[in-house]
Amino acid sequence: MLKADRPPRLIGRMVREGLATVQGAGWAFAHGMLRESIERAAGADWARINRGCANMLAGRASAPGLQERIGRHLVAAGEADASLEPLLEGAREKIRLSDYHSAGDLLDIRERMLERLALPAADERWGRGWLAQCLVHENRRELSHAKALASRCVESARRHGWCSLIAIAFRWRGILAFHSGDLSEADAMFARAEGLVGDDGTQRGHILRHWAKTMGRMGDTTGAAAHLEAALDLFNIAGFELESAHCIYDMAALRQSVPDTLGAAEDLLNAALDIYQEQDYMAGVGDCWNGLAEVHRKRGNLAAAEQAYETAQKHLSRV
Repeated sequence: MLKADRPPRLIGRMVREGLATVQGAGWAFAHGMLRESIERAAGADWARINRGCANMLAGRASAPGLQERIGRHLVAAGEADASLEPLLEGAREKIRLSDYHSAGDLLDIRERMLERLALPAADERWGRGWLAQCLVHENRRELSHAKALASRCVESARRHGWCSLIAIAFRWRGILAFHSGDLSEADAMFARAEGLVGDDGTQRGHILRHWAKTMGRMGDTTGAAAHLEAALDLFNIAGFELESAHCIYDMAALRQSVPDTLGAAEDLLNAALDIYQEQDYMAGVGDCWNGLAEVHRKRGNLAAAEQAYETAQKHLSRV
C-alpha cells in the first residue's frame, strides 16, 4: 500500500485551476497530458502508485465504475492477470447501462492482457471475454463479428471442455441465426443450448427467452408464450429484474402480433418500462416507448403515437 496522504483540499484546488473535473463521486484529470506528465515524473514508481490505487479501491463498497477503475489501475501497474476479472465486470456494468462502446473498449483492453499473459488456448477466460463481446457486437449491429466469436467459442468449448460456457455459446449461435433470418438454424441452436445448460436456471431462462422470439417468428405463438412465462419465472426466482423486464417486453411484442390484445400489450409495455426506468436501462426505455407508439398507431391515435415515437428516439439516441 502507498504510505502517502492526499494533501487537504487538493482536489478542490485542482478543479478551481482547471486541472481536474468532478465526475459523480470521483474526479479525473482535465487533460490527458497532465496524467502523462505525472506518469513520466513518477518513473519506476508508477506501477507501485497504480497498485496502491487498486488496493485502495478494492477496499471500498461497491459503486458505479469501481471495477473499471480497479481494472485500469491494475493494467497500469502491470498486473495483467489480476486485471482480467475487474475489466470484465466493468464491461458488464457498461453493458447494463447500454454503454456498448465503453464496454467494448474495456473488453479490448482485457483481450490485450490475455495476449500479454500468453494464456493457453484451453483457458476458459478467453471464452468469457468472447461471449461478452458478442453482446457488445450485437448491440452495435456488428453481427458478422459476433457470429465469428460465437462460432469460435462453440469450437473451443467443445475442444477444451468449457462446460459452463458451451450452452451460452450455442445460445449466441441461435441469437445470431435469428438476426440473419435463418429460423431453422436458430431453433436448432437453442435446442442444443437447452440440452447442455444443466441446472443453471438463469442460463436456461436466457435460452428460453431468445428461443421464444424464434418460435413467435415461426408462427408458434402458444409455444413462444409458454417459453416466456417459464423464463420470467426463472428470472423472478433469481431476482434478476432487468432480465424479467426483457421477458415482459417480449411478451408485449408477442401480444401486439395477435389481434384484439392491444390492451394487454400496453399493460405489459408499461410494466417493463417501469423496471427499465428504475434500472436506468435506456435501450429498454426507448424500446418500450416505441412499442407504446405502435399500440397508439394501431388504435388510430396518431398524435399520441407521434409523441411516443419522439420520446423513444430521445432515449435511444442516448444509447
